[in-house]
Amino acid sequence: IVTLYSAIVLPFRVAFLENYEISPAWVVLDYFGDCIFLLDFLFRINFEAFFDENNNLVVDHKAIREKFVKSGKVKWHVLAALPLEALTLAFPTLCPLWRLQTWSLFRMNKCIRVIEMPSMIQSVESSLLKNGVKVPKNPLKVVKLLLIILGLAHLNSCVFFAIANINQHVNSGNLSAQRNWANTE
Repeated sequence: IVTLYSAIVLPFRVAFLENYEISPAWVVLDYFGDCIFLLDFLFRINFEAFFDENNNLVVDHKAIREKFVKSGKVKWHVLAALPLEALTLAFPTLCPLWRLQTWSLFRMNKCIRVIEMPSMIQSVESSLLKNGVKVPKNPLKVVKLLLIILGLAHLNSCVFFAIANINQHVNSGNLSAQRNWANTE
């Protein structure tokens, strides 16, 4: 849920919320999600057991850590956990955009965790199957495809509007510049 929140809300805030200040509600939600990401990382690196090549369940914490580090997932978790938005506090004029947009732009590294969504869905499906819950494959595939299409359409519209909006502000002082539809948004 927190990964989906990051993938949907952060691009939206970067593209559309230009004249807004950072509200305490955004900060609380963002850092609450970061705490959940940190707890998830600590849980995975210490307690996510796995089956070895002999189909034995490995629960040793050191072996779990070694497998997690060797899998390469650590770099994605660390990269997603970096508090890059702290740069906006240290250098408030680092980016010419407004405060909430800049804050959200530097938090976009949280979207890296979307990479894990297919494996998370597969894990939930296999857990449900082991517990006797049969998940119909075809409707599930259709729902996954629709979610991917909606997510990409959302990201595309955010990027398109952000580009048009930046063009609007770059050409705002030049009266002879070609105006675009974002000038009257």
